[in-house]
Amino acid sequence: MVSKTKVEYCLQKKDFDYLLTLARKDKRVVRHIFRYLYSVDELVRKRAIEALGLVSSVIAERDTWSVRNILRQLLWSVTEESGGIGWSAPEAMAEIVKKCPEEFYDYGSIAVSYLDEELLRRSCLWAAGTLGELRPEFIKHVLPGIIKLLDYNDPTVRGYAARALLAVNTAGERLHHFKNDNAPVQVYEDGELRLRTVAELAGHIN
Repeated sequence: MVSKTKVEYCLQKKDFDYLLTLARKDKRVVRHIFRYLYSVDELVRKRAIEALGLVSSVIAERDTWSVRNILRQLLWSVTEESGGIGWSAPEAMAEIVKKCPEEFYDYGSIAVSYLDEELLRRSCLWAAGTLGELRPEFIKHVLPGIIKLLDYNDPTVRGYAARALLAVNTAGERLHHFKNDNAPVQVYEDGELRLRTVAELAGHIN
């Protein structure tokens, strides 16, 4: 029996393998993971995003329709009609597409289409970096908007924008100007939160 407590424990302990075991037995594990996409604990939230992608890939092996429903639910959460803002939704959609790019190709470009929404901007930019590295065509339509965000005063936005452009080898001359931008940016890597600089995210190694 899948329980909220069991899922929370897995996210806290970074036990993705056990979550995959649960998903193979009961796809309702997704419902519990969804609860943590909006956790105030950023580490738990980021792990939930990663977990959703992993679990969805397992479910898709036997039931792609259910995963499409997950993607539609994420998309619904960012619309005005939903009555709220699913501020982790772009990243979550990107993680699902990353794991199954052929099956859910049509959601790749959708996941990065919310740059104008302030509450979704960071998530959208991170999704752009993730999907741009996978297939540059996913983010081609938003590249002008990403380039504009290189001038943003928020270092996280600048850093995430630089990461996305680096992933598709675009705006190299602009990224060169960030070699001395040592503003710290918190990023999620290998299941942990780490501090990087804007310069590092732009491809400059100190």
